Amino acid sequence: MTTINEQQLINVLGGIDNFVHNVGLTYTKVLDMNKYLNFRQSGKANPNPYYEQLEATFKVSNIQSGFDYYEQLGRKMTKEGIVPLTDEEKATRKPIWYNLVSKALVKHKTQNEYYFRYQDHDSSYLSIDYKFLGNPIEKVMFEQYLKDTSTDYSKYQKDLDNELRIKVLNVKNIQRIVINKQEYAITH
Repeated sequence: MTTINEQQLINVLGGIDNFVHNVGLTYTKVLDMNKYLNFRQSGKANPNPYYEQLEATFKVSNIQSGFDYYEQLGRKMTKEGIVPLTDEEKATRKPIWYNLVSKALVKHKTQNEYYFRYQDHDSSYLSIDYKFLGNPIEKVMFEQYLKDTSTDYSKYQKDLDNELRIKVLNVKNIQRIVINKQEYAITH
């Protein structure tokens, strides 16, 4: 295993312009949660006691990066008998908040933040450990407060039986990555 810093990780990911399969990843992040339970129905009557204090560590395997989204989407649509998006439809889509640096790395349009771009599936997740104020906690305790984290891409895939699960992850959250048969531990 090679130990690298965040900028070196950005350089590694920025150099990937081809499809990479079987990527392994360990990352930690604060979960995106609603501030209140059923805000539209009961207002501020049920505040979330875990809001911005719940951290999850994910160990993920067999994910992929370095893909061309529209090429992949076109193949899936054709395979499922759906007419692929035209160039005009692609041009009129809702603007995405980031720009591609490489097929594995994106940069926020207005902030100096970099994100790893990948695809996963349900069997990718080896383990997820949750902590509240540094102590382990079970998901059933906070599950009702979690937000739906669908991507901007999801509206183009409404007719697909097998959706493409595109995700982006801030490189600041990555602790370990195995990519192109090289394992890196990241120091922040």
